[in-house]
Amino acid sequence: MKQEKQNIVNCGAPKNAPQQNPAPWNEWLRLARQGDNNAARLFCAQAEPFIERLCTTCFFRDRLGTEEIRSVALLAVMEFLMTHPEPPCDQNLPYLLKRIIRNRVLTQITRQSVHNRRNQSTDANEEENRIFNVAASRNDEPDAKLLAAEFDRAFADAFRQLRPGEKNMLRSFFFQNKTAAAIAKELQCSRQYVEKMRNKALIHLRELLEGYHIFHSGAFSC
Repeated sequence: MKQEKQNIVNCGAPKNAPQQNPAPWNEWLRLARQGDNNAARLFCAQAEPFIERLCTTCFFRDRLGTEEIRSVALLAVMEFLMTHPEPPCDQNLPYLLKRIIRNRVLTQITRQSVHNRRNQSTDANEEENRIFNVAASRNDEPDAKLLAAEFDRAFADAFRQLRPGEKNMLRSFFFQNKTAAAIAKELQCSRQYVEKMRNKALIHLRELLEGYHIFHSGAFSC
């Protein structure tokens, strides 16, 4: 009977966790919800060592920075302190709290990554638009300006029909002036594979351009 009670107490905690008197987490939580600021400070102070470990872990620090990690983690602690419906016993509560903090930080990393990718995509589109809109200034002759503008419209339209991977490959090579070696390092693949994908993208772009009459009129023949 005594062993059964001990198993119930240990439920949810790591098997190798040392057996010691737990901090009075639930008492602090109860008092904090009644307005006791000192109890809230004690509760948060107990979570501080785990937050500090997150701040010094390269994976988290390099992606968010210590200030962002601390801000996200403390917000998670305060939300737990004030709103968690059924906290576990004092011995198991820190393990649950650590898991919640860690998941919240990982969620923030994911959001930051998505935000950065969207910004990079917007910057790339703006760069394309700048390139596609320079034709009118190439030559003062009206016919030349008209021909150049028609060429750029055809090229822009064909470029937008490429697959996303093809557009990214051509952006890297021709708009961002990256080398095959640099792109291979970013994509974690071989340089030969990058060059192969670039050539396939160029062939596809050429096939799309062949559908425009301007490339069959002799205006751009040698």
